[in-house]
Amino acid sequence: MQLKPSRSARFLLPPGSPWSDVTHELAGEGAPLTLVKDDGVGALQITEAQFVSGAAPGADSPTLLSMLREFGESAALGQATDTHAEAGPPIVAAASFVGEAYVRLWYLSDGENIALATYTCALENAAQSGEVAECEAIVRTVRFV
Repeated sequence: MQLKPSRSARFLLPPGSPWSDVTHELAGEGAPLTLVKDDGVGALQITEAQFVSGAAPGADSPTLLSMLREFGESAALGQATDTHAEAGPPIVAAASFVGEAYVRLWYLSDGENIALATYTCALENAAQSGEVAECEAIVRTVRFV
């Protein structure tokens, strides 16, 4: 299976949300959608993947969880903890990784399209910021268009 990044996934921030889109401030073309809070400690990035070739995986929660673990291994993030999967909508698989930084990953799908969301912050800020819970809510608003 070969995937290529796309930017056609949409999401909704609640009215008055403290999260802002700073994608335009990142260097390089094709940067993933990036959200931060003015007083925040981390960043949430969302990238949709479109199938280019090969067999499309079944985009159910066990498949997304397997993809998530494979991604964590290939990125040398360490052991996945706090894993969670939901049948949707959207279909969600999530896990946390603790290493030099705190990373929470989500694979999201509508059954055909797949998106990867990543929240990263300094390890010492992960527990007290409350941002992970906010990101959990944000990623569940992703819709594919």
